[in-house]
Amino acid sequence: MTLGFLGPLALVEGIEEYERVQREKVERFDVMGDRMYLANALAEWAVGLCAVGDAQRAREAVARGRMLARPDDRADSIALDVSEAYVAAVLGDREGAERLLARADAARDEIDMVLFAEWCWYAEAGVRSALGDTKSARAILERLAESADGRGFVRFAGVYRRELEALGAPGRD
Repeated sequence: MTLGFLGPLALVEGIEEYERVQREKVERFDVMGDRMYLANALAEWAVGLCAVGDAQRAREAVARGRMLARPDDRADSIALDVSEAYVAAVLGDREGAERLLARADAARDEIDMVLFAEWCWYAEAGVRSALGDTKSARAILERLAESADGRGFVRFAGVYRRELEALGAPGRD
Protein backbone atom coordinates (compact mmCIF):
# COMPACT_ATOMS: atom_id res chain seq x y z
CA MET A 1 0.00 0.00 0.00
CA THR A 2 1.32 3.44 -0.88
CA LEU A 3 1.69 6.26 1.59
CA GLY A 4 -0.95 8.26 -0.28
CA PHE A 5 -3.72 5.85 0.62
CA LEU A 6 -2.84 5.53 4.30
CA GLY A 7 -4.39 8.89 5.27
CA PRO A 8 -7.82 8.22 3.80
CA LEU A 9 -7.83 4.75 5.32
CA ALA A 10 -6.89 6.19 8.71
CA LEU A 11 -9.78 8.62 8.43
CA VAL A 12 -12.12 5.66 8.77
CA GLU A 13 -10.67 5.20 12.29
CA GLY A 14 -11.14 8.85 13.25
CA ILE A 15 -9.60 12.26 12.88
CA GLU A 16 -6.90 11.72 15.52
CA GLU A 17 -5.67 8.65 13.64
CA TYR A 18 -5.80 10.61 10.37
CA GLU A 19 -3.62 13.37 11.87
CA ARG A 20 -1.13 10.82 13.22
CA VAL A 21 -0.82 9.00 9.91
CA GLN A 22 -0.43 12.25 7.98
CA ARG A 23 2.28 13.41 10.42
CA GLU A 24 4.12 10.13 9.99
CA LYS A 25 3.79 10.41 6.21
CA VAL A 26 5.46 13.84 6.36
CA GLU A 27 8.22 12.39 8.55
CA ARG A 28 8.73 9.50 6.11
CA PHE A 29 8.99 11.81 3.11
CA ASP A 30 11.45 13.97 5.07
CA VAL A 31 13.67 10.97 5.83
CA MET A 32 13.53 9.84 2.20
CA GLY A 33 14.45 13.32 1.03
CA ASP A 34 11.36 13.29 -1.21
CA ARG A 35 10.35 16.76 -2.30
CA MET A 36 7.93 15.65 -5.02
CA TYR A 37 5.07 14.86 -2.64
CA LEU A 38 6.15 16.57 0.55
CA ALA A 39 4.25 19.83 -0.08
CA ASN A 40 1.04 17.90 -0.65
CA ALA A 41 1.68 15.72 2.41
CA LEU A 42 2.21 18.84 4.52
CA ALA A 43 -1.12 20.23 3.29
CA GLU A 44 -2.89 16.99 4.22
CA TRP A 45 -1.28 17.00 7.64
CA ALA A 46 -2.36 20.63 8.13
CA VAL A 47 -5.99 19.59 7.60
CA GLY A 48 -5.57 16.91 10.25
CA LEU A 49 -3.96 19.40 12.62
CA CYS A 50 -6.82 21.87 12.14
CA ALA A 51 -9.37 19.14 12.75
CA VAL A 52 -7.74 18.28 16.08
CA GLY A 53 -7.45 21.96 17.02
CA ASP A 54 -3.78 22.70 16.40
CA ALA A 55 -3.99 25.68 14.04
CA GLN A 56 -0.50 26.98 14.84
CA ARG A 57 1.28 23.80 13.76
CA ALA A 58 -1.06 23.64 10.77
CA ARG A 59 -0.02 27.16 9.77
CA GLU A 60 3.64 26.12 10.03
CA ALA A 61 3.01 23.02 7.90
CA VAL A 62 1.29 25.11 5.20
CA ALA A 63 4.13 27.67 5.21
CA ARG A 64 6.69 24.91 4.81
CA GLY A 65 4.60 23.32 2.07
CA ARG A 66 4.43 26.61 0.17
CA MET A 67 8.24 26.88 0.30
CA LEU A 68 8.59 23.39 -1.20
CA ALA A 69 5.73 23.42 -3.72
CA ARG A 70 6.36 23.77 -7.40
CA PRO A 71 4.46 26.75 -8.82
CA ASP A 72 3.17 24.63 -11.72
CA ASP A 73 1.86 21.76 -9.55
CA ARG A 74 -1.90 22.25 -9.37
CA ALA A 75 -2.41 19.54 -6.77
CA ASP A 76 0.06 21.22 -4.41
CA SER A 77 -1.53 24.64 -4.98
CA ILE A 78 -5.05 23.36 -4.41
CA ALA A 79 -4.15 21.31 -1.33
CA LEU A 80 -2.20 24.17 0.23
CA ASP A 81 -4.99 26.68 -0.49
CA VAL A 82 -7.63 24.41 1.08
CA SER A 83 -5.39 23.71 4.08
CA GLU A 84 -4.57 27.38 4.55
CA ALA A 85 -8.29 28.15 4.31
CA TYR A 86 -8.87 25.70 7.17
CA VAL A 87 -6.20 27.47 9.24
CA ALA A 88 -7.81 30.84 8.47
CA ALA A 89 -11.25 29.53 9.40
CA VAL A 90 -10.07 28.06 12.70
CA LEU A 91 -8.40 31.39 13.50
CA GLY A 92 -11.57 33.33 12.66
CA ASP A 93 -10.48 34.85 9.34
CA ARG A 94 -13.61 34.29 7.24
CA GLU A 95 -12.52 36.59 4.40
CA GLY A 96 -9.15 34.87 4.05
CA ALA A 97 -10.73 31.40 4.19
CA GLU A 98 -13.33 32.28 1.55
CA ARG A 99 -10.68 33.81 -0.75
CA LEU A 100 -8.48 30.71 -0.51
CA LEU A 101 -11.43 28.36 -1.07
CA ALA A 102 -12.48 30.30 -4.16
CA ARG A 103 -8.95 30.05 -5.57
CA ALA A 104 -8.82 26.31 -4.81
CA ASP A 105 -12.26 25.75 -6.35
CA ALA A 106 -11.24 27.51 -9.57
CA ALA A 107 -8.11 25.38 -9.89
CA ARG A 108 -9.93 22.17 -8.90
CA ASP A 109 -12.28 22.63 -11.85
CA GLU A 110 -9.24 22.25 -14.14
CA ILE A 111 -8.14 18.81 -12.90
CA ASP A 112 -9.45 15.27 -13.29
CA MET A 113 -8.42 13.60 -10.04
CA VAL A 114 -11.56 12.33 -8.32
CA LEU A 115 -10.04 11.10 -5.05
CA PHE A 116 -7.97 14.24 -4.65
CA ALA A 117 -10.96 16.45 -5.46
CA GLU A 118 -13.05 14.60 -2.87
CA TRP A 119 -10.30 15.05 -0.25
CA CYS A 120 -10.44 18.77 -1.01
CA TRP A 121 -14.23 18.79 -0.60
CA TYR A 122 -13.88 16.94 2.71
CA ALA A 123 -11.36 19.54 3.89
CA GLU A 124 -13.67 22.31 2.70
CA ALA A 125 -16.48 20.85 4.81
CA GLY A 126 -14.15 21.29 7.80
CA VAL A 127 -13.47 24.88 6.77
CA ARG A 128 -17.17 25.62 6.41
CA SER A 129 -17.89 24.05 9.79
CA ALA A 130 -15.11 26.06 11.44
CA LEU A 131 -16.64 29.20 9.92
CA GLY A 132 -19.99 28.27 11.45
CA ASP A 133 -21.53 27.50 8.05
CA THR A 134 -22.80 24.06 8.97
CA LYS A 135 -25.46 24.19 6.25
CA SER A 136 -22.77 24.25 3.54
CA ALA A 137 -20.63 21.73 5.41
CA ARG A 138 -23.63 19.42 5.66
CA ALA A 139 -24.39 19.77 1.92
CA ILE A 140 -20.79 18.90 1.02
CA LEU A 141 -20.73 15.88 3.32
CA GLU A 142 -24.08 14.64 2.01
CA ARG A 143 -22.77 14.88 -1.56
CA LEU A 144 -19.59 13.03 -0.57
CA ALA A 145 -21.55 10.27 1.19
CA GLU A 146 -23.78 9.82 -1.85
CA SER A 147 -20.76 9.70 -4.16
CA ALA A 148 -18.94 7.20 -1.93
CA ASP A 149 -22.03 4.99 -1.72
CA GLY A 150 -22.45 5.11 -5.48
CA ARG A 151 -18.88 3.95 -6.05
CA GLY A 152 -18.99 1.24 -3.38
CA PHE A 153 -16.81 3.05 -0.83
CA VAL A 154 -19.06 2.23 2.11
CA ARG A 155 -16.42 2.96 4.76
CA PHE A 156 -15.84 6.45 3.38
CA ALA A 157 -19.59 6.99 3.18
CA GLY A 158 -19.61 6.04 6.87
CA VAL A 159 -16.92 8.64 7.63
CA TYR A 160 -18.96 11.35 5.93
CA ARG A 161 -22.13 10.28 7.75
CA ARG A 162 -20.26 10.29 11.07
CA GLU A 163 -19.21 13.87 10.32
CA LEU A 164 -22.82 14.73 9.47
CA GLU A 165 -23.96 13.35 12.82
CA ALA A 166 -21.30 15.41 14.59
CA LEU A 167 -22.71 18.55 12.94
CA GLY A 168 -26.10 17.83 14.47
CA ALA A 169 -29.55 18.13 13.04
CA PRO A 170 -30.28 20.60 10.23
CA GLY A 171 -31.76 23.85 11.44
CA ARG A 172 -29.22 24.32 14.24
CA ASP A 173 -27.15 26.54 11.95
